[in-house]
Order: sequence, then C-alpha cells, then structure tokens
Amino acid sequence: MHNLAARTEGNKAYSDPANRDAHLTATGIAQAKEAGVTIKRLFPKATALWCSPLTRCIQTAMNIMDSVEVPADGLYLHDNLLERQRRSNVCNYRAELKDIKNSWPQFNTDFVPDISAHWQGEEKGHVVKLRMTMLLEHLKRVYAEAKDPVIIVCHQESLFEVLGVELNNAEYVISSL
Repeated sequence: MHNLAARTEGNKAYSDPANRDAHLTATGIAQAKEAGVTIKRLFPKATALWCSPLTRCIQTAMNIMDSVEVPADGLYLHDNLLERQRRSNVCNYRAELKDIKNSWPQFNTDFVPDISAHWQGEEKGHVVKLRMTMLLEHLKRVYAEAKDPVIIVCHQESLFEVLGVELNNAEYVISSL
C-alpha cells in the first residue's frame, strides 16, 4: 500500500492516516517471495534475520523466510531499522509494541521500545546514518564467527545512508558488513 498509494495519490499519501504502517500489496508480496527465492539460491540458510518493525518489512521478511531457512531464535525486530522519519509521513509510524507482539510473536522484540523514539520528529540523514552504523557495527561483532549470512530487512533510505547505494521499490542489495 505504501508505494501504491504514493503512485495513485502523490505525496499526500504519505501523510494520510489510512496509510499508517502500510501493508504489502499483492505485488509487494510477490516481489518479496521472488527476493526470497533469489537469496536462497545464494544462501539457503541464514544465521539470523533482523527487520524493521514496520508491517511491510515484517511481511517482506516472512515471505523471504518461506524460502530461506532462519533459526527460530534468530528473528529480531529493531527500531534502528525503521525508515527515516519525517513528521508528516504517518506511513512510517509503526504499530504499538503490544500490537507487534500479538501480530508477530515469532520475532524477538527486545529492541523495540514501547514508544518509538523515531516518532519524535524529523530525522536528518546523518542521524539515520549514525543509528544504522551503530546497529551494523553491533551485528558485525555479534556474528563475527557466523558461517551463514545475516539477513537485514529495512528501508531504502536507511540503506542508502550506510551503503551509499540508491535502491528503488522492490530492489535489494547483497553486501558484506
């Protein structure tokens, strides 16, 4: 719904409360499944999967996991993987923690506070880069000895800030940390 609404309604779609924490469309689900199949060809197993707590990212992760084997104790949600926050973009406001836990009980939510700090206002690019870099450095240390890759499901702007790679909707990058 996120990108579909933007294409049909323009930028006002991002501030429409009806698009808050948007779900994947049928096209988005198909794209996520295709990504899972492609990733499986390269990496049939993953050590862990870290994901933004926005619904569309969790749905993407679930569709990737239809193809890629991820241990049940390796599924994490983290607020640092949220989309860059802009005050008017309610589509990037995540659900409350209790609702996330009820909807996605298979994910560890220790890194998702009751109230997202990212909702507090406008984020500058360097702030997104800092929060993403801190998380990626942590993951590098935690998984330094891992044999299988770690999958990270997040948003284009967040990835751009740390990797410098511009992605369009439904594109992904495979990178070493």
